[in-house]
Amino acid sequence: MGMFYAYGGALIDENEIQAKTESGEFASFARSAMKAPADASIDFSTGRLTAADLRGPMVSPVATRTPFEAIGIGKPLTIEIRHIYTGRYPKRNLFHRSSDMIVTSAIKSSPVLSEASTAINMMRKDVCPRTGFSTPHADEFGTPVVFYTSALTQRNSSLTIKFGFDEFPGDELERFGQILADAAGMPLFAAAGLQLHGASAIAKLVGRLGESLFDRRAAFRATESITFARPGSTIPVANFALMMQDDEDERRILRTHVISGGRLVHAETNRPYDGDIPYVVISLDGRRNDELKHFMSESAVSVMLSDLTSGAGVDSAHMDELREAVAVYHDYRLRRRADRIADKMSHESPESYEGKRLAIEYSALVANINEAALKPIRVAEQNTPLFVNPVRHAA
Repeated sequence: MGMFYAYGGALIDENEIQAKTESGEFASFARSAMKAPADASIDFSTGRLTAADLRGPMVSPVATRTPFEAIGIGKPLTIEIRHIYTGRYPKRNLFHRSSDMIVTSAIKSSPVLSEASTAINMMRKDVCPRTGFSTPHADEFGTPVVFYTSALTQRNSSLTIKFGFDEFPGDELERFGQILADAAGMPLFAAAGLQLHGASAIAKLVGRLGESLFDRRAAFRATESITFARPGSTIPVANFALMMQDDEDERRILRTHVISGGRLVHAETNRPYDGDIPYVVISLDGRRNDELKHFMSESAVSVMLSDLTSGAGVDSAHMDELREAVAVYHDYRLRRRADRIADKMSHESPESYEGKRLAIEYSALVANINEAALKPIRVAEQNTPLFVNPVRHAA
């Protein structure tokens, strides 16, 4: 699989970033950019990065574009699908020139042995080969959001994006679309048992719809690591990134194409890529978005509910109650992790490296707790940080 980062006019992978770092070329470029920015540049296998490209957080220096905000441990992180191109898919036959399409994503932390919940992001009817789109149409259901956290705690994660095609009965797809609409801007989370958990609805989808969601032979499947604390790995930056499958033609495309406006275009003509190779462009950004503050808990709840309700018949009303209880339990687990970090902080100097690292991790955990009664209170008058349960404190 391949994920390629946009560095000026080049699209490069982690291996090339590592090679340029170890050779000292990045350091040399940085020095040149400080002394003589007009002449500073660094060449990659697919293009060139100049000092002008660094005006702003690694995006094209066009004043009308919203800049990316930095990402990292303890900071917000939003991952979105910015553009999908189907390439040679769906495969045509004598009777079908188009097919219905479903786009899914999944992200999980390392090390995690269990399978991550799948987020159902988009659905579209009558998709033809070589189709590209950036957002759902106004009359379609879906969301480009793949992941959001108010404060990142996952140091190493893996991201998978898939899309598949099939022919679905109209009423089945319409029913699914209504459930997705109820999620109010959030993707619909589904565990491997096909039990779908939306904001206020649950449905059991069977047959070919389920096969398209979870079949590992999907038309497009790309998995990449997003690592912030793995020795030897490249730390991601806030920017666009290109996800493609293993294909011998990938490198040839990258020599002639760049990401512009969130999609792949020819470097000289600015014409959108229209060949046979499918791809997905994602973005990573550190901007806070309170509308998505429940994203993490919704994802965790879907996995827990799948375990609790596996093989059991649970009606919608009872499922909503169970879902609320599991959401509180998820916050409780975050609180317990925060308390353990607080205990470690009490044995470290606030000015030490370890003390600062623990403080960032603690703040990130607390930021992801949605239930107010479970948020800890920091007693400012203590010399050593002290954290108490607000319910007991009030009593």
